[in-house]
Amino acid sequence: MADIMITKEELVSRHVRQLIVSGQLKPGTRIRQQQLADELGVSPTPVREALRSLVSEGWLIAIAHVGVSVAEVNYEGLEEIFSVRQMLEGYLAEEAARHMTPEILARLRKLNQEFERASKKRKFIEARRANYELHLLIWETAGCPVTLGIVNRLWAKFPWNTLGAVPGRGERTVDEHGDLIDALADEDPARAAKALIAHIQSGRADLERALREQILPR
Repeated sequence: MADIMITKEELVSRHVRQLIVSGQLKPGTRIRQQQLADELGVSPTPVREALRSLVSEGWLIAIAHVGVSVAEVNYEGLEEIFSVRQMLEGYLAEEAARHMTPEILARLRKLNQEFERASKKRKFIEARRANYELHLLIWETAGCPVTLGIVNRLWAKFPWNTLGAVPGRGERTVDEHGDLIDALADEDPARAAKALIAHIQSGRADLERALREQILPR
């Protein structure tokens, strides 16, 4: 992740988002506030605030007198989500290309290597974690917090189990990440946006195939 100062609330939020995207926290899983506080070494207050924010973003749901749990996957509206992701994440890629450093590029390449190794070994929790961190680093490098906040809400509504379900998805993702990183290394905003949009479109095609062929249950 980018070397920026973050609040304890955002630290908790990032941790929970990563657990959900990676698959460590599955839909319907109850969130234990004290357990989170203990894991991250923070007081209950930032945990409560983070969970409240994550509910508003759509990552979690709150049920009165029951508690907070991971939101179930909802396939409604995916076409719109993909279209908006292309616009916003393409914009973030453009901005990130204008702020690249050798250190950030090295971290991006390392994350893509981690993704590739984990994907080949079918360690999909590790692969999805690396994928999320790679995208998050690009978003944060762009320096557009309002857009980042919207993108977080879009990612909250996305099914993340395509990687292990669709043959060849891991290999395609490695190549698509590579094209994106090359464009960022050349500090080419237009090519970076094009590569990021192509990556999203490829993921969309794989997800649609998985749903059509019932590889993934609705």
